[in-house]
Amino acid sequence: MPMPLRVLILEDRPTDAELTVRELHRAGFAPDWQRVESEHAFVAGLNAPYDLILSDYRLPGFTALQALRHVRER
Repeated sequence: MPMPLRVLILEDRPTDAELTVRELHRAGFAPDWQRVESEHAFVAGLNAPYDLILSDYRLPGFTALQALRHVRER
């Protein structure tokens, strides 16, 4: 039985997020996921409980290091 996993994906390319989700399925997880692509959407997404946050390193106008700062502030 697949293991449930709540995932927030910070990624500007939908196909890259879908590839990530596919790999999580192959690894035995049942991801319930949300993709965000901006700083504003990421910060809003942090209001929900997630088991895992995956991030592209560099997005237009936002980076993974900035995202990490937001997570640490919470």
